[in-house]
Amino acid sequence: MFFKTKPIKSRYKYLLIVLTLVGGYLIFYFYPQEVEQFTFCPLKFTLDIPCPACGSIRATSLFLKGDLLGGFMVNPLTLLTHSALLVGCVWAMVDLFRGSDTLIPALRKKWNPYVLYALLILLLINMVWNYIKGL
Repeated sequence: MFFKTKPIKSRYKYLLIVLTLVGGYLIFYFYPQEVEQFTFCPLKFTLDIPCPACGSIRATSLFLKGDLLGGFMVNPLTLLTHSALLVGCVWAMVDLFRGSDTLIPALRKKWNPYVLYALLILLLINMVWNYIKGL
């Protein structure tokens, strides 16, 4: 065998990650109306200010229907989020089939502060974008 295999318990973590992500997208795809009923934003509810994630469920529904521009206009960060989830899902499947354990340690390592600042700026810009749109 070419790859060093990890214990079965470690491989179940990756299988759970993949099944959870795929299951979540299948629920979004087959039951979009039911999922859109559960939109609740505590920040919007208490302060009447949309958070950076406001509109993510609608944007996801639009992405899954093939309307990428519409989903991007509702919440641009959703495209970035789904891209990261897709990379994570593929990475978890590769780890699962190779029997390796690289995804979770990579996520646990210390992030570069400049990356964190850039993500914070993106969140703030998206929050202002949502406020201007009147979400």
